[in-house]
Amino acid sequence: MDDAQLLRYSRHILLQELGIDAQEKFAAARVLIVGAGGLGAPAAQFLASAGVGTITLCDPDAVDLTNLQRQILFATSDVGARKVDAAKARLTAVNPDVRIETVPARVGPADLAPLVARADVVLDCSDNFATRHAVNRACVAAHKPLVSGAAIRFDGQVAVFDTRVEKVRRLPGSAAKRAAKVLRAHGFEVVDRPTSFYVADVQGPTVPGEFDRAHAWGTRLFELVQRQRDRDAS
Repeated sequence: MDDAQLLRYSRHILLQELGIDAQEKFAAARVLIVGAGGLGAPAAQFLASAGVGTITLCDPDAVDLTNLQRQILFATSDVGARKVDAAKARLTAVNPDVRIETVPARVGPADLAPLVARADVVLDCSDNFATRHAVNRACVAAHKPLVSGAAIRFDGQVAVFDTRVEKVRRLPGSAAKRAAKVLRAHGFEVVDRPTSFYVADVQGPTVPGEFDRAHAWGTRLFELVQRQRDRDAS
């Protein structure tokens, strides 16, 4: 790093938990952000400010006036412009050291495979289940960590799925069968595998009460995983 970069990132470098080694890792990292709205916009801004070397932004939409009260990356002058283009201009102005790549489209499985393969970490900031399922599958296939966020009204959630960890990625056959049974009982389609169960193999129900069903199976599945991990630890 040159003197200007050392000064820019000095508050990171002074932290014992980070230091110059971590900052250099940031500079070498590639992050894929799917969705440049209320979640993706601030995430991209913080990552660019932190000095992450390459950020790929995927979003098919244009900036709308109704976006501006929460999507803090955009300005009034950006209304009508493609979100990824407006975001690139703003992020480059904040930190010219960061490389911003843009994909002005709604990405599907064929698009995601190469994008995820090149990334070190993926942020799912999308607003629809089809994209979320596709991102999840791509991350499982490529063994890339996935940070999944969602927000609506006054509620939000975030979860990290690191498929590089074998015990997190798989459930043993017995636990897999129990999880699959619970999921099917709640209206989900589950693809059978001989010895393991992957969350990416689950297709959500499209029947009334979907949220309650999803919450019920999610809670149950978490309990199954936790019990299995406790048994492994003992």
